[in-house]
Formats: sequence, structure tokens, C-alpha cells
Amino acid sequence: MTTSGNGKFESRGGCLSTGELAPGTFVTVSGIPDRSLMDAIWEIIAVNDPHCVLKLHRGNRPLEPAFLTAVPLHEHDFYRADHLVETEVKIDNFAFAPHRVVVKAGTTVTWINDDDIPHTIASSTKLFKSNALDTKDKFSFTFTTPGAYEYFCSLHPHMTGTIVVEAATGSRAAQSRAC
Repeated sequence: MTTSGNGKFESRGGCLSTGELAPGTFVTVSGIPDRSLMDAIWEIIAVNDPHCVLKLHRGNRPLEPAFLTAVPLHEHDFYRADHLVETEVKIDNFAFAPHRVVVKAGTTVTWINDDDIPHTIASSTKLFKSNALDTKDKFSFTFTTPGAYEYFCSLHPHMTGTIVVEAATGSRAAQSRAC
């Protein structure tokens, strides 16, 4: 998402019409007066014309305590941001946390090794495999196809986890429009 030289707001996600805005949809919003929030990812909580209530997120997690705002529907453009959402899985004390994660197709999952010893992330079906991750090293994989993906640490096979990928809400082509 960028602001071009002529001041027009642009996004990597498709622009949504007000009829396509629904609770649970992740969006970025043009024209937010606070520039520090312009590139933020928001989750739509409610749509009550003429306003849209939004909750600020960091990756796939809402800020705690929650930061809510209401913006006028007809003064802003809303851009689909589902594909910008990331999920983190921590590795600590010989365990993946959370053990089971549910995401939408197109989500990037990042594993972060917070343990004192190396670990790996390996798909049970050999779809993905990391190198050994030292403390604070990361490995990311983007899940594009719905399904359940089991994984384990190849250095410590008792360490297991599951990523469940759900279909994204509709196709981007059908839900986006040119602004």
C-alpha cells in the first residue's frame, strides 16, 4: 500500500464497495487522519451506515487492550487486507504455541524460535521444511490451499502442530472493484 506522487491512495488489496464490508473482514483504510495508522490492518467489527466500526490489529492479533474506532463509510476507501495478515507460532520449551492454528487461505505463518536450542519446522507431507532455527530465528510459509497441515520438528519429532487453512471469503476478483 502506498501513496503515489499525486496523493492517490493505492493498496495491494482490492477496493471494496460498502455492500462488501462485513464483520470479520480485514481491511486497510485510505484517508485515516493519523498517518501512523494509515498502513494499519483493521478488522471490521460492525457496519452501521453511515459508520464502520474497526478494531486495530497487529498481524492476526487484535491489540490489547482493544483499540476501536468508527469511520464514516462514505469518506474512505476500504481495501481487502486478508492476504496481508500474518500469524506467528512461537517455539519454546520444546513446544509449538499455539499448537493448532486456524487461518484463511493466503495467510503467512511465521514460526519464531524462542527456545535455547535449535529446532526445525517440517511438514508431514514434505510441503515445507526449514533449516535448523537458532534462538530468535524465523521461518515463514504462505498457505494458499484449504486443508489441515500437520508439522513437526525433525530434530525433536515429539514436537508437533497443525495449521488448518480455511477458504478465503469469496474470490478477490469477485469482491474487488476499481476505486
